[in-house]
Amino acid sequence: MTLYSTTALTDSVVTVTANGVSKEVKVSFTGIGVGEGTALTVTAPAKVAAASTFQVTAKLADAYGNGVEATAGRVKVTYTGAGIVFGTLPDKTDATGALSFSALLGAADKGLVTVKVQYDQNGDADFVDAKDLTVEKSILVGVSA
Repeated sequence: MTLYSTTALTDSVVTVTANGVSKEVKVSFTGIGVGEGTALTVTAPAKVAAASTFQVTAKLADAYGNGVEATAGRVKVTYTGAGIVFGTLPDKTDATGALSFSALLGAADKGLVTVKVQYDQNGDADFVDAKDLTVEKSILVGVSA
């Protein structure tokens, strides 16, 4: 028997009945899975003060809102403008479809920071196909948040 769910669930109890005998079974569903991302949201502040730190988060989801894990190379994040990114920019999402990074701004930093997050749905490394996703955010630096 094969079961499918449109929602990610863990240890859900399902009652299976066959030939008059019933048994409860715990099952888990992960949603649609790798390669099925249809929605990409990026969250970042609109304004940040100089000499501060800020975080950018993104979530890749399927048609039902479940997080989608994208393997390394299927996500591209670019950061341009003032500040220094902690570590390396992510190139994948985790099992919940999330990614994040932080940036540190100096006391004299000001201007516009641009963050672009892209998802390559078909894995051909070009990020420009019809189902590939791109979200860009601008962050104004050097003003009161």
